[in-house]
Parts: sequence; C-alpha cells; structure tokens
Amino acid sequence: MSGDRVVYNGTEMAAGWPARIEAAQQLREYLIGGTPYERIPYGREEGGPSPEPCHDCGVLRGQYHVELVCGMEECPRCHGQVIGCDCPYEGDQSSEAAERPDDAQGIAAADWRPLLKRVESEVSGCTVFLETAAGLFVPLVPEPQAENVVGLVATWIRDGMSPWETEAPAKKLAHRLSTRLGVNALVLVSRSLESVAGYYVSIRP
Repeated sequence: MSGDRVVYNGTEMAAGWPARIEAAQQLREYLIGGTPYERIPYGREEGGPSPEPCHDCGVLRGQYHVELVCGMEECPRCHGQVIGCDCPYEGDQSSEAAERPDDAQGIAAADWRPLLKRVESEVSGCTVFLETAAGLFVPLVPEPQAENVVGLVATWIRDGMSPWETEAPAKKLAHRLSTRLGVNALVLVSRSLESVAGYYVSIRP
C-alpha cells in the first residue's frame, strides 16, 4: 500500500480521509433554509440498515456520513440524497460558486500529464479540459496550447457542448476523486457569460 493510502474502518482510503470521518461526527445537524435539522446516521435511513462500512464514505453503522459528499446520506428535510436534492444547505461549497484567484500559482506544463493519467479511470466518459490560472478551460484535443496550468476540469459534454445540468453527478465525481485518489476535487458552477452554464469538477494535484 502506498504512503498516501491507509486502512480505516476496514476500508482502504486516502490518507487524509479518516480525519474527515472523525470531523463529520462533530456535525450533528444541518442548517437547511435557515432551519436546523438533525442529521440521519448511517443505517437509520428510511431504506433500513445497510452493510458496513458505508461503501461510499467509509463510516460504520451509527456514524454520521462525511457531510455533503457521500451519496448514501439521506437528507433529513426531504429524505432524498443529500448530494442530489435541491434543499438549500448552508455551507454547501457548490452553492457558493467557487472562484479561482487571478494570481493562483500555476504548475509546470509537464505536470498535468501525470495528473491526467492518475485520474483517467475515474473521469472515463467525461470531457476533460486544462484549467489555467486565469480561469480558462483549454481543450485537450487537439494538442493543447496552454501556459500557467493549475489543474484539470472535468464535465459531461452532451450534444456537442452541454455540461452537467445538475449538481449530483459533479459531486459524485469529486467525492470519488478525493476518496479514492486523494486529489483535490472541487465542484464548480460556471458563471462566465462566455461559456455554457453548468457544473464542473476542478481537479488539482
């Protein structure tokens, strides 16, 4: 097992993920639309008990899921999936439309190729772009001409130019990338008038 992987709760995961699980146990309620709701622990969902540990975030029965990213967590307000429902969660990173600073530190142009190879199995079926420090998305085909590359951006393009229209698939991909590969994955919402509005996943080493 590589140094960036550990076994916790009987599951192999990224070395930093156990700390996320432990921190999640301190968050006992969500603030949704200004009203507090008690979180639903794993195994107490409406569908009944599930095998442990959670196949998505690695918690044991009775523990709280890793907040806002686990596909198994039930929303205490609408009882749908937390990552897929439309309830207005306070602190949901995607609702704040993450924006990159103009002075973001770039990585050497050669570094994006190993990063792409590292994540290629998880982004299969997605369209992947290079992301520059200026916030531009540069296609990988044909051979990209980009400077000051800071990472990759993945989305699902349909009908030529249509990214994910809902947040759920972007959250699922970001969660897989962070838990299985230990890369920094963040859900973005396009605000640019020059690009198609939709959800993307920004991937950094």
